[in-house]
Amino acid sequence: MISKAIKHSISRKFMLAVLATTCAALLVSGAAMLVFDVQNFQRSWVDDLDTQSDILAQVSLPALEFNDPKVARENLEQLRARPTIIAAAIYAQNGSLFATYASGSSISTAYPRIPQAYGYTIGNGQISNFKRITRNGETVGTVYLQAQYPLAQRIKRYLAIMTAVMAGSLIVAALVSTWLQAAITKPVVAVTHAVNQVIRRRDFSMRVEKSTEDEIGVLVDAFNGMLTEVGERTKALESANLALQHEMKE
Repeated sequence: MISKAIKHSISRKFMLAVLATTCAALLVSGAAMLVFDVQNFQRSWVDDLDTQSDILAQVSLPALEFNDPKVARENLEQLRARPTIIAAAIYAQNGSLFATYASGSSISTAYPRIPQAYGYTIGNGQISNFKRITRNGETVGTVYLQAQYPLAQRIKRYLAIMTAVMAGSLIVAALVSTWLQAAITKPVVAVTHAVNQVIRRRDFSMRVEKSTEDEIGVLVDAFNGMLTEVGERTKALESANLALQHEMKE
């Protein structure tokens, strides 16, 4: 595609350059924003799940101390207000399951047999978190939370928005390049037209109108000066030829 565009007129090359630059800039900025958005999305979910785990750890401490699984389950049932949380569990101090919870959307829930490393894990569109339940610095249990992690849907939505923004930006860039190329490429096209006319007609009296004072204006001045010099030399050469022919006849 680019090799073909190189053979086209300067106006098409200019438009291709503007569109390619715009597209490259949008891709780089879009990729950077996507990475930043994914990091913020992950951090927000981790912080939210960690906060929820802290709350459950605090309200579940009395149930563990008094060995009351019913109260612990009632505390976990409050998670129904959070539809993104699909499973939760309270582990006793010895690592056994003390109370569990599963949302209505969870068909089958497999709880870890024993508490795993404290912290969070992400995978298969889900995020899990283990949190200590402590009393006076002593661990008396563990809170486990498992929630949906819709990162794939967020990326798809971001890519759809980015595609629409890129399409709109390329349309605007094409319109702007069409407006700019009239000011930038018009003098060059005029010089090209003058060159063709000089070659066909041998008319060195032609001049290109100067419309700018930039590098293109310097090119127009140089071209007009070249035509003047070539025209004068051509007239001098023609006069010399006529004089030579006249002398030869005599």
